[in-house]
Amino acid sequence: MPNHVNPNTGKPVISVTTLIGLFGNKDGLLKWAARMGQDFDYLRWEGADLGSYVHKRIEAHLTNTPEPGLVNKAGRKVICQDQVAACWRAYTQWYTSVYQGIARIETEASIMHPSGRYAGTADLLLTLKDGRLVLGDFKTSNDYGPSSKFTKEQTRQYQLQLGAYSELFRAAKNVSPDEGVIINLNKKTGTHKLTTFTQAQLRAGYAAFEALLNAHEAIQALQ
Repeated sequence: MPNHVNPNTGKPVISVTTLIGLFGNKDGLLKWAARMGQDFDYLRWEGADLGSYVHKRIEAHLTNTPEPGLVNKAGRKVICQDQVAACWRAYTQWYTSVYQGIARIETEASIMHPSGRYAGTADLLLTLKDGRLVLGDFKTSNDYGPSSKFTKEQTRQYQLQLGAYSELFRAAKNVSPDEGVIINLNKKTGTHKLTTFTQAQLRAGYAAFEALLNAHEAIQALQ
Protein backbone atom coordinates (compact mmCIF):
# COMPACT_ATOMS: atom_id res chain seq x y z
CA MET A 1 0.00 0.00 0.00
CA PRO A 2 1.35 3.45 -0.88
CA ASN A 3 2.09 6.09 1.74
CA HIS A 4 -0.30 9.02 1.47
CA VAL A 5 1.02 12.57 1.85
CA ASN A 6 -1.01 15.76 1.71
CA PRO A 7 0.58 17.79 -1.12
CA ASN A 8 -0.53 21.06 0.50
CA THR A 9 1.05 20.42 3.91
CA GLY A 10 3.66 17.75 3.16
CA LYS A 11 2.35 15.79 6.13
CA PRO A 12 1.31 12.13 6.06
CA VAL A 13 -2.40 11.39 5.85
CA ILE A 14 -3.88 8.41 7.64
CA SER A 15 -5.13 5.63 5.40
CA VAL A 16 -8.48 3.87 5.63
CA THR A 17 -7.01 0.51 6.64
CA THR A 18 -4.60 2.06 9.15
CA LEU A 19 -7.40 3.90 10.93
CA ILE A 20 -9.67 0.87 11.06
CA GLY A 21 -6.73 -1.20 12.30
CA LEU A 22 -6.17 1.22 15.19
CA PHE A 23 -9.66 0.54 16.48
CA GLY A 24 -10.04 -3.02 15.22
CA ASN A 25 -9.90 -6.16 17.32
CA LYS A 26 -6.62 -8.04 16.72
CA ASP A 27 -7.49 -10.73 19.28
CA GLY A 28 -8.23 -13.17 16.49
CA LEU A 29 -4.74 -12.79 15.03
CA LEU A 30 -3.14 -13.28 18.42
CA LYS A 31 -5.15 -16.44 19.08
CA TRP A 32 -4.28 -17.70 15.62
CA ALA A 33 -0.58 -17.20 16.30
CA ALA A 34 -0.84 -19.00 19.64
CA ARG A 35 -2.72 -21.88 18.04
CA MET A 36 -0.04 -22.20 15.38
CA GLY A 37 2.66 -22.17 18.07
CA GLN A 38 4.60 -19.48 16.18
CA ASP A 39 5.56 -15.88 16.65
CA PHE A 40 2.75 -13.39 15.99
CA ASP A 41 4.95 -10.92 14.12
CA TYR A 42 6.29 -13.69 11.87
CA LEU A 43 2.82 -14.96 10.96
CA ARG A 44 1.54 -11.44 10.35
CA TRP A 45 4.62 -10.90 8.16
CA GLU A 46 3.87 -14.08 6.21
CA GLY A 47 0.22 -13.14 5.76
CA ALA A 48 1.14 -9.66 4.56
CA ASP A 49 3.57 -11.12 2.01
CA LEU A 50 0.87 -13.43 0.64
CA GLY A 51 -1.77 -10.70 0.48
CA SER A 52 0.59 -8.22 -1.15
CA TYR A 53 1.75 -10.69 -3.79
CA VAL A 54 -1.77 -11.88 -4.65
CA HIS A 55 -3.02 -8.29 -4.95
CA LYS A 56 -0.14 -7.37 -7.26
CA ARG A 57 -0.67 -10.46 -9.38
CA ILE A 58 -4.39 -9.69 -9.70
CA GLU A 59 -3.62 -6.12 -10.73
CA ALA A 60 -1.15 -7.41 -13.34
CA HIS A 61 -3.80 -9.75 -14.74
CA LEU A 62 -6.49 -7.07 -14.90
CA THR A 63 -4.18 -4.49 -16.49
CA ASN A 64 -2.39 -6.95 -18.80
CA THR A 65 1.04 -6.17 -17.36
CA PRO A 66 3.88 -8.53 -16.29
CA GLU A 67 3.32 -10.59 -13.16
CA PRO A 68 5.27 -9.62 -10.04
CA GLY A 69 8.22 -11.70 -8.89
CA LEU A 70 7.97 -14.00 -5.91
CA VAL A 71 10.59 -12.03 -3.96
CA ASN A 72 9.45 -8.97 -2.02
CA LYS A 73 11.32 -5.72 -1.37
CA ALA A 74 12.98 -7.18 1.72
CA GLY A 75 14.41 -10.02 -0.36
CA ARG A 76 12.10 -12.65 1.13
CA LYS A 77 10.43 -15.18 -1.12
CA VAL A 78 6.66 -15.39 -0.76
CA ILE A 79 6.48 -18.18 1.77
CA CYS A 80 3.68 -20.59 0.96
CA GLN A 81 3.35 -21.48 -2.71
CA ASP A 82 0.36 -23.71 -1.96
CA GLN A 83 -1.51 -20.72 -0.55
CA VAL A 84 -0.57 -18.60 -3.56
CA ALA A 85 -1.93 -21.31 -5.85
CA ALA A 86 -5.14 -21.63 -3.82
CA CYS A 87 -5.77 -17.87 -3.89
CA TRP A 88 -5.17 -17.79 -7.62
CA ARG A 89 -7.67 -20.61 -8.21
CA ALA A 90 -10.21 -18.69 -6.16
CA TYR A 91 -9.55 -15.48 -8.07
CA THR A 92 -9.82 -17.27 -11.42
CA GLN A 93 -13.18 -18.72 -10.40
CA TRP A 94 -14.45 -15.26 -9.48
CA TYR A 95 -13.11 -13.59 -12.62
CA THR A 96 -14.54 -16.27 -14.91
CA SER A 97 -17.96 -15.83 -13.31
CA VAL A 98 -18.14 -12.04 -13.77
CA TYR A 99 -15.89 -10.89 -16.64
CA GLN A 100 -18.56 -11.10 -19.35
CA GLY A 101 -20.66 -8.55 -17.51
CA ILE A 102 -17.85 -6.03 -17.02
CA ALA A 103 -17.53 -2.97 -19.27
CA ARG A 104 -14.59 -1.29 -17.53
CA ILE A 105 -12.18 -1.98 -14.68
CA GLU A 106 -10.25 0.56 -12.63
CA THR A 107 -7.64 -1.00 -10.36
CA GLU A 108 -5.63 0.17 -7.34
CA ALA A 109 -7.19 3.64 -7.30
CA SER A 110 -5.26 5.70 -4.76
CA ILE A 111 -7.37 8.67 -3.65
CA MET A 112 -7.09 11.40 -1.05
CA HIS A 113 -10.22 13.02 0.34
CA PRO A 114 -10.45 16.69 -0.75
CA SER A 115 -10.49 17.64 2.95
CA GLY A 116 -7.05 16.05 3.36
CA ARG A 117 -8.30 14.11 6.38
CA TYR A 118 -7.73 10.59 5.03
CA ALA A 119 -6.81 8.61 1.94
CA GLY A 120 -7.06 5.07 0.66
CA THR A 121 -6.42 2.68 -2.19
CA ALA A 122 -9.36 0.69 -3.52
CA ASP A 123 -8.58 -2.63 -5.19
CA LEU A 124 -11.03 -2.12 -8.04
CA LEU A 125 -14.04 -0.23 -9.33
CA LEU A 126 -16.08 -2.20 -11.85
CA THR A 127 -18.36 -0.55 -14.38
CA LEU A 128 -20.85 -3.23 -15.37
CA LYS A 129 -22.52 -3.42 -18.75
CA ASP A 130 -25.86 -2.61 -17.11
CA GLY A 131 -24.37 0.69 -15.89
CA ARG A 132 -23.91 -0.20 -12.23
CA LEU A 133 -20.70 0.74 -10.42
CA VAL A 134 -19.34 -1.90 -8.04
CA LEU A 135 -16.56 -1.16 -5.57
CA GLY A 136 -14.51 -4.28 -4.83
CA ASP A 137 -11.82 -5.38 -2.42
CA PHE A 138 -9.93 -8.69 -2.31
CA LYS A 139 -9.16 -10.51 0.93
CA THR A 140 -6.83 -13.50 1.24
CA SER A 141 -8.00 -15.18 4.41
CA ASN A 142 -8.28 -18.79 5.52
CA ASP A 143 -11.90 -18.63 6.54
CA TYR A 144 -14.56 -15.99 6.22
CA GLY A 145 -18.17 -17.04 6.25
CA PRO A 146 -21.02 -18.25 8.45
CA SER A 147 -18.81 -20.78 10.23
CA SER A 148 -16.09 -18.23 11.01
CA LYS A 149 -15.85 -17.13 14.64
CA PHE A 150 -14.93 -13.59 13.66
CA THR A 151 -17.48 -13.09 10.87
CA LYS A 152 -19.45 -10.28 12.54
CA GLU A 153 -16.37 -8.27 13.48
CA GLN A 154 -14.82 -8.75 10.04
CA THR A 155 -18.02 -7.78 8.25
CA ARG A 156 -18.27 -4.57 10.27
CA GLN A 157 -14.68 -3.64 9.45
CA TYR A 158 -15.19 -4.42 5.76
CA GLN A 159 -18.33 -2.28 5.69
CA LEU A 160 -16.38 0.63 7.19
CA GLN A 161 -13.55 0.11 4.70
CA LEU A 162 -15.76 0.03 1.62
CA GLY A 163 -17.89 2.87 2.99
CA ALA A 164 -14.78 5.03 3.38
CA TYR A 165 -13.62 4.15 -0.16
CA SER A 166 -17.06 4.93 -1.55
CA GLU A 167 -16.95 8.38 0.06
CA LEU A 168 -13.50 8.97 -1.46
CA PHE A 169 -14.86 8.30 -4.95
CA ARG A 170 -17.88 10.51 -4.29
CA ALA A 171 -15.94 13.44 -2.84
CA ALA A 172 -12.86 13.32 -5.08
CA LYS A 173 -14.23 12.00 -8.36
CA ASN A 174 -17.98 12.68 -8.19
CA VAL A 175 -18.62 8.96 -8.58
CA SER A 176 -21.01 7.07 -6.31
CA PRO A 177 -20.68 3.26 -6.35
CA ASP A 178 -24.01 1.44 -6.37
CA GLU A 179 -22.71 -1.36 -4.20
CA GLY A 180 -19.59 -2.79 -2.63
CA VAL A 181 -18.30 -6.34 -2.57
CA ILE A 182 -15.65 -8.13 -0.57
CA ILE A 183 -14.12 -10.94 -2.63
CA ASN A 184 -12.68 -13.43 -0.19
CA LEU A 185 -10.06 -15.74 -1.72
CA ASN A 186 -9.70 -18.72 0.60
CA LYS A 187 -6.01 -19.57 0.78
CA LYS A 188 -6.79 -23.07 2.06
CA THR A 189 -9.63 -24.33 -0.15
CA GLY A 190 -9.03 -22.30 -3.32
CA THR A 191 -12.66 -21.13 -3.37
CA HIS A 192 -14.13 -17.64 -3.25
CA LYS A 193 -16.96 -16.03 -1.30
CA LEU A 194 -18.69 -12.71 -1.93
CA THR A 195 -20.02 -10.37 0.74
CA THR A 196 -22.00 -7.50 -0.74
CA PHE A 197 -23.05 -4.14 0.67
CA THR A 198 -25.81 -1.93 -0.71
CA GLN A 199 -25.32 1.78 -1.31
CA ALA A 200 -27.23 2.45 1.92
CA GLN A 201 -24.90 0.09 3.80
CA LEU A 202 -21.89 1.87 2.29
CA ARG A 203 -23.21 5.20 3.55
CA ALA A 204 -23.75 3.71 7.01
CA GLY A 205 -20.22 2.29 6.87
CA TYR A 206 -18.80 5.71 6.08
CA ALA A 207 -20.76 7.30 8.94
CA ALA A 208 -19.15 4.83 11.34
CA PHE A 209 -15.73 5.37 9.75
CA GLU A 210 -16.11 9.14 10.12
CA ALA A 211 -16.85 8.66 13.83
CA LEU A 212 -13.53 6.77 14.16
CA LEU A 213 -11.78 9.51 12.22
CA ASN A 214 -13.21 12.18 14.51
CA ALA A 215 -12.10 10.19 17.57
CA HIS A 216 -8.60 9.71 16.15
CA GLU A 217 -8.21 13.41 15.42
CA ALA A 218 -9.44 14.30 18.92
CA ILE A 219 -6.89 11.93 20.46
CA GLN A 220 -4.12 13.34 18.28
CA ALA A 221 -5.03 16.85 19.41
CA LEU A 222 -4.31 15.83 23.00
CA GLN A 223 -0.71 14.88 22.24
